[in-house]
Amino acid sequence: MDFGDMLPDNHNLPTKMYDVKKTLSCLALSHEKIHVCSNDCILYKKQYKDCVNCPKCGLSRWKLTKKNIVKKGVPAKVLWYFPPIPRFKRMFKSLHTSTNLTWHAETTGVPGQLRHPDDSPSWKLVDHMWPDFESEPRNLRLALAADGINPYSNLRNDIDVYLDVLVEDLQRLWDGVDGVYDAYRRQFFTLKAVLLWTINDFPAYGNLSGYTTHGYYACPVCKEDTCAKHLENGKKMSFVGHRRFLPRFHPYRRQMKEFDGMEEHGESSTPLSGVALFDKLFDIRHCLDVMHIEKNVFESLINTLINVKGKTKDNVAARLDMVQMGVRPELAPKFGEKKTYLPPHACSFTKKEKLQVCQSIMDIKVPEGFSSNLKNLVSLSELKLIGLKSHDCHVLMQHFLPILIRDALPKHVRYAIIRLCFFFKDICFKVIDVAKLDKLQSDLVVTLCLLEQYFPPYFFDVMLHLTVHLV
Repeated sequence: MDFGDMLPDNHNLPTKMYDVKKTLSCLALSHEKIHVCSNDCILYKKQYKDCVNCPKCGLSRWKLTKKNIVKKGVPAKVLWYFPPIPRFKRMFKSLHTSTNLTWHAETTGVPGQLRHPDDSPSWKLVDHMWPDFESEPRNLRLALAADGINPYSNLRNDIDVYLDVLVEDLQRLWDGVDGVYDAYRRQFFTLKAVLLWTINDFPAYGNLSGYTTHGYYACPVCKEDTCAKHLENGKKMSFVGHRRFLPRFHPYRRQMKEFDGMEEHGESSTPLSGVALFDKLFDIRHCLDVMHIEKNVFESLINTLINVKGKTKDNVAARLDMVQMGVRPELAPKFGEKKTYLPPHACSFTKKEKLQVCQSIMDIKVPEGFSSNLKNLVSLSELKLIGLKSHDCHVLMQHFLPILIRDALPKHVRYAIIRLCFFFKDICFKVIDVAKLDKLQSDLVVTLCLLEQYFPPYFFDVMLHLTVHLV
């Protein structure tokens, strides 16, 4: 049965691959195949175009057979590059899309509110420094979105090699591309574009910023100023001591010392990191993806509350680390002949509460399109949540978790968790009042200080720590 047989009569879907290629060729949306060194040293272009061996590592450009015989003409590794410039040209050829591309210039924003990227300081800085660029409303401000750069199933530390062709196109766009036709205004113009931000999850943040996202300096914003502590039993890094983000004479600055096991530090200046793709013009170049951070925070939180084996942040290693840090000695593990007993923790559900929360999630009914079927996310036999996607975590964290824990956990623990849920809800509004950002930031720091009183240090990984920089 052909796929076209399932479509309505008189549909326009091509029946042959040749017809598909013929249609796409008319759109002028081509791609380039660029040979790459097997060790990711270089791209075989420009001065290396005619090389048959990598000038840096000496590996052959061509693929080797199982008997190590060179298959000349068959590249060992190929980069498929889809250039953005032809796609931008195509967008302006569409009457509907061309109109939307200048929407920001035809509307008036409300002073003091963030509702579109053109309200951001980076956007306004470009307009101020380059009036000619700002005078053409069709000029583009770009953001590079990267969701975990991991080509060829290997973690990339040399992603800049692959970004080389993109940087060339970005430079060409900044200089101007002539002959772009605007279907809305029915005229040709010179298109310019500038890259303002990258929007990344955390692994891609490290790839594109040029900073390590592991170990003591895992936070690219704090860098040397971070209060990361290595947990010897859990073999993880703990990012506690968020009281340092509070004003110097805040009461929590001294009170929290007994809970986080850290020495008193000076007030943090939290300088921003340098970057690889930008000069030092923009204050914020790399933006963290809130949805990815929210997903990781929610999974750590719910797995700790439900005490999911292998995923909870409260285990024997975490309790031993607390003993070693000299915090909450009453929660120290008790070793018996057959098993180890962990005293009840305030941040874990009882078995009755687990069943109650899981059953409540299964009974939730939502409008069509609001979220996935939450019933499919619950395993009542194992009393845990499974198959969580980013949007599922988003919905549960901001809408349902504060309701689900109303009759569970001690009041002070519920209060701290609900404050964290409300923070994510506030920062995800479509329109944000700039005047409220300082209070939103200070409230979050207090929330993290409250969480440090009830959750083990193992819970405070770099993903939870990054929430302090989202504002």
